[in-house]
Amino acid sequence: MCTSNDSCNDYSLQSANTGIATISTANAQLTGAGAVNVFTAGGLGSIVKSITIDKKSVSSFFAPSLIQKYIEKEYEIRSFYLRGKFYSMAIFSQQNEITKTDYRKQTAKKNRRVPYALTKAVEEKLRKLMNMLNIDTGSIDLIKAKNGDMYFLEVNPSGIFNDLSYSCNYYIEQTIANILMDFKE
Repeated sequence: MCTSNDSCNDYSLQSANTGIATISTANAQLTGAGAVNVFTAGGLGSIVKSITIDKKSVSSFFAPSLIQKYIEKEYEIRSFYLRGKFYSMAIFSQQNEITKTDYRKQTAKKNRRVPYALTKAVEEKLRKLMNMLNIDTGSIDLIKAKNGDMYFLEVNPSGIFNDLSYSCNYYIEQTIANILMDFKE
């Protein structure tokens, strides 16, 4: 994480392919254990595919930002986690220049979206993360890189599931309704 040009390494500020996510619109959630979870309202909406920044031209201070190497993706994965179960879809957004770096950008032509099964190993790692963060529901964004590697981008504990549910016929809203109807104080 960078908060000033001094805290960013030379690679992150001078790479030709860098992704940037400012967290100036971050929300904080205090957990029962006294830890604070920080998440952005818009996710990685400020992502940039190609950027070269001369360290001398960067302001001394700027909004806290996550800077990482750009990952050439095969497809994106949006997964909704609800009480230990994953509802996932693959989004083939890389052929459209507008949605190449973020499928959420609106275009007239919708990207292909299909149900997706995470591997057991990925599910176990994500479940462990959600348990560590004390989050029982949320949207998880992943990238399947062209080299076959899987990359975790973020988890949003107040994640939206309607597009995922509709596109893949998961009926998540019905599952949530059933959970609420079974709730006992």
